Amino acid sequence: MSDQEPLVLYESSDRIARITINRPQRLNALSNALVAELRDAFIRYRDSDDRCAILTASGNRAFSVGATSPIRRSIPTCGSACPVSVSCSTSR
Repeated sequence: MSDQEPLVLYESSDRIARITINRPQRLNALSNALVAELRDAFIRYRDSDDRCAILTASGNRAFSVGATSPIRRSIPTCGSACPVSVSCSTSR
């Protein structure tokens, strides 16, 4: 994967968003840049016609190893901008 590839991928099909953490060479470890891109993806989802979002990760070794303590303290949050749902909605 080159440095030009996004850390988070967003695909939409049949009103289902697929958001993919795209940092498999680092076991999808969270960084400030990655979390900012995740926030942007969830904002994109919120503003779209998609009914549900699936969060997945690239690679086959780990979904995510998390973040180191110094990064955890400085990770930006998205507050109410992130629509979090555990199931698909039939109306929107």
